[in-house]
Amino acid sequence: MNQAYHKYTFCYTIKILAFMLVLAPISACNQTRSDTDEQRAFQIDQESIKLGKDGLKRFEKTIKYYPDTSLQQYVQQVGQRILQATPARHTPFTFRIIEAAYPQAYALPDGHIFITTGMLALFDNESQLAALFAHEIAHVVAGHTREKFRKRKQIATLTQKLNNVLDNSNTREMTRLFGKVSMQNYSRKNEYHADSLSVSYLQQSKYSRHAAIEVLELLQLSELQSLRKSSSKKRILSSHPAIGKRIEALKEFFQHKRTPSEKAYLMRINNLVLDRKKEKKLQLKLYTFTHMDALSQQLNQIEQQNHLLYQLILTINSARSANQLQLNQPLKWLIVADDKPDE
Repeated sequence: MNQAYHKYTFCYTIKILAFMLVLAPISACNQTRSDTDEQRAFQIDQESIKLGKDGLKRFEKTIKYYPDTSLQQYVQQVGQRILQATPARHTPFTFRIIEAAYPQAYALPDGHIFITTGMLALFDNESQLAALFAHEIAHVVAGHTREKFRKRKQIATLTQKLNNVLDNSNTREMTRLFGKVSMQNYSRKNEYHADSLSVSYLQQSKYSRHAAIEVLELLQLSELQSLRKSSSKKRILSSHPAIGKRIEALKEFFQHKRTPSEKAYLMRINNLVLDRKKEKKLQLKLYTFTHMDALSQQLNQIEQQNHLLYQLILTINSARSANQLQLNQPLKWLIVADDKPDE
């Protein structure tokens, strides 16, 4: 056999291994136990504790905790309330705020859950915050976070070993791509699973199950701009399924009714800082406009000076256009102010 044939068979073997990465999570999903069994047997095992601790060390190198202790205590209380309606009610969980303008939430396998200030700014009531936490708790209870960290570690190790013996850049790209697609397929199924579990948790609590749909709708609205700018490749490799499909899936189970805004929640996030840079801070303020002329004038001025800030104001008020903003009710406004301690 000549050298070319050996190279052909070697590359073909690599392709088979990469393809198996795609099939592995699919077969694993088919062997999972029922939701009831998963919840009954739930516990944070030693592997999850270790993965969580390792993840927390890496995570804390890149984030900044929000310094407002009062708001932090409130978020922790809401997290604990929804936790009592889940199979993890007797398990220690922590709920922390990260100062970051983008809307996001994270869960580690050992029960650490994080939410950004940008996500808090999107919400209009406590039920929406509880729904977000219910979703992240569901990921932990169902073992999604543990499996995600475990799978990521396995794929990184295998990909590194393969790349160490490959001299073809195209083949290296193929192994990287298949590894990422493998994680993507696994995560998409888990998102639907966590959506379903979170609704059941909300039903067993004082919070509205309808808030689960509203959280997705708010995220869908906030992603419109970023999706327009992203490439088709990035969309294909997104770790989450299309939010619209997740919303449709939940609406098949119950007819959605809007949960009203809560002044108490809005007052808690008044003065919320979304981001700080170069002695400036992006801060949320509650404004009430009684005349349309005043509202329009403010919006026009902001749009001319900073179009991104204008879009953010529309988004956090759940408005797709300026004429959807209402008079005589608190509107979530964003201002850029000096980053100095309040006197």
